[in-house]
Amino acid sequence: MKYTILIFIVIASRLSFGQSTDSTFHPPVVEDKVFQVVEQMPEFPGGETAMMRFIQSRLVYPDSAREYNIQGRVVLGFIIEQDGTVTDVSVKRSVNYLLDNEAVRVVKQFPKFKPGRQQGKDVKVAFVLPIMFKLAPAEPAKDNKPIKRPPPQY
Repeated sequence: MKYTILIFIVIASRLSFGQSTDSTFHPPVVEDKVFQVVEQMPEFPGGETAMMRFIQSRLVYPDSAREYNIQGRVVLGFIIEQDGTVTDVSVKRSVNYLLDNEAVRVVKQFPKFKPGRQQGKDVKVAFVLPIMFKLAPAEPAKDNKPIKRPPPQY
């Protein structure tokens, strides 16, 4: 009887506290899940500088916004799908609807990204992108009169 109880305790403890040979735990990748951070983040073709050049070359400052001196940072959110396409473009932080619409228009023109990867599989990744709208300072009107300076004081 003692041996039966001892064997039972040994077997139960082995089952309860046994460890697998793989010491790392990898949760299964869910296909429809949108990740915030992945092992390999999505990449714009040509890198981040190419993305900035793409935005600069296609961004058109709206005339009405320029006229009323509207400027600021529009923050957009979008999803990069498993095939690299950009979907679900939305404004996370608005400045003015004119600037918001222009930023969304440009991001919707993005080419396919190199998709994000998690555990060797292409996955959906949420992306946040700030786009800055800033007007150059206006130059003062030039007149041909010489500048009068006060005499120096000693």
